Amino acid sequence: MLEKVSKIFGITLLVLVALVTLHFFIFDLGALETQIAETADLPSDLKAFKMQEIGINWGATILYFAIVLFALAAIFLVGALIWQVVRTIIDDKSKAPVILITLAVIVGIVLLCYFVFASSEVPFFLGSDKIEVTGETCRLIDTGLYVLYITFGLTICAAIYSEIAKFWK
Repeated sequence: MLEKVSKIFGITLLVLVALVTLHFFIFDLGALETQIAETADLPSDLKAFKMQEIGINWGATILYFAIVLFALAAIFLVGALIWQVVRTIIDDKSKAPVILITLAVIVGIVLLCYFVFASSEVPFFLGSDKIEVTGETCRLIDTGLYVLYITFGLTICAAIYSEIAKFWK
């Protein structure tokens, strides 16, 4: 049963990515050719301006396409992780406390970073007047960076411990 669900999940992901990619190549690139063809009879200075406008719009389209694919990948990654946790707990109930403690430590690290370490002070830097940065955005960025630093440090400590523990065996 679990293997069937995993297989359906994987096939659904592949079909979804294929549909989004096909939509982009069939509909959006056809529209690009039409837009470029419309500029053929324009004077050179107007044509350059129109081509620049088309390029900017297509840059935004490709960026939105990448954002959608990233969001889908993130959703499926989180779904797959949750599925594996549930599957492991169902298959081997003795691993449930370890998994729940691990999840609690991860949530604790994120909460600690958000409430204790992160700052909502908006920094001043070159170009900061051109973008809108709020205190909440700064706090979320700080949280992400501190979580990265802490997990990186814990990873290094775990690697050192595993190498030192080999000498005591």
